[in-house]
Amino acid sequence: MLRATRDLAAAGGYAAVTMNAMAERAGVTRMTAYQYFRNRDHALAELIVVWGAELAEKLALQPPAVDPEADPVGAVQARFRWVIAELYREPQLLSAVISATANADPGVLAVTEGLDDVLADFVGDALGHVPEDQRPTLIRLLGYLFQSVLGALATGKIALGQAQEDMVQGMGLMTAGYRVLVREPAKARQAREDAPAGEPSTSRPC
Repeated sequence: MLRATRDLAAAGGYAAVTMNAMAERAGVTRMTAYQYFRNRDHALAELIVVWGAELAEKLALQPPAVDPEADPVGAVQARFRWVIAELYREPQLLSAVISATANADPGVLAVTEGLDDVLADFVGDALGHVPEDQRPTLIRLLGYLFQSVLGALATGKIALGQAQEDMVQGMGLMTAGYRVLVREPAKARQAREDAPAGEPSTSRPC
């Protein structure tokens, strides 16, 4: 069924993916199709999780464009550039899955929650400066940014190069912001703790 969904979406975009078309393409009855997916958005949501996992495996075989030891944030930014370019190789499919994941259907939301795990593995190297309890929040925010950038790309609002640049710059701003929000207050607290009793600290919060 997912193969049928992918073929239809890649050829005709979101509008081409219907439960009837999926069933016919897969060689099953419409009733059988509904045993797999509650609607086309559910099928496309499942597909983007599979597609994301395929790209993650493919990326793992690529030599890193940036040394992750020397520049972990830059390495992840380079990965985003690569992934966006790969997704855009199938623009109709990209447009279809983006349309589906914008749906607030509970079945879709339940499936796409798995994308946070894929994203966590993807950006993990760049989050060493972020406290573990704050990482899920940052990953979720990066996910929102990624989906927004892909949505703008899929609908033709921005070109591929702009999409890559927006994602890279947005991620840089987010991770830099965490350095300020997390590290600087920590330094201020340490300065206050180290100050002799009765002597005011000169450190001021940012």
